[in-house]
Amino acid sequence: MLGEKPAGSAITLVNISSFTINWSSGSVANGGWNSAGTLYNAQLSTAADFSPVAGSSQTVVLNAGFTALAANTTYYARVQALNGVGGGTGFLQLGSTATLAATPASVSFAAVYTSSLTVSWSSGTSVFNSAGTIYEVEVSTSGDFIPAAGSAGVSGTSVTIAGLAPNTVYYAHVRAVNFAGSTTPYAAPFLPALTNAARPGLP
Repeated sequence: MLGEKPAGSAITLVNISSFTINWSSGSVANGGWNSAGTLYNAQLSTAADFSPVAGSSQTVVLNAGFTALAANTTYYARVQALNGVGGGTGFLQLGSTATLAATPASVSFAAVYTSSLTVSWSSGTSVFNSAGTIYEVEVSTSGDFIPAAGSAGVSGTSVTIAGLAPNTVYYAHVRAVNFAGSTTPYAAPFLPALTNAARPGLP
């Protein structure tokens, strides 16, 4: 006889490259509860149809932790119960979640002009964000960014902020936003930038 289909799911402890999936041993609707020691087969995929399976874990407890995942990537999760001879129940779909984005790194002023600045960054350090990650950039004449003199949201790793004042010190910082809307801390260049002075004009 096959084990009872698991029930009661949740995805917790979501991080940049890991999260945990949880379930119960069964439910009344699924025919009852499995005994202690029942083996469960948990799977992850970046595709809703689980083709291909990106990771799997067999466990006798009611949760499974997955690591070495890609930053800001949507994963789908499912689990089934196995009986003593390896027969499996149908899969319980546990939903999906996006891993957190990696904080931008190597933020710098790539170019400085009279009325604009180009800010650039990398998509992470040891873990890098997936394509399509949105980055929010702000520049300000104040180190606390109140108020912001310019801002932009882009999916690349550089942006030019225009409409700035000549010969003025500007600060910049950038953060990443994951597909679920969670943001990283801001990262900033080591030093502010000074825009170029404007060419004098006739009186």
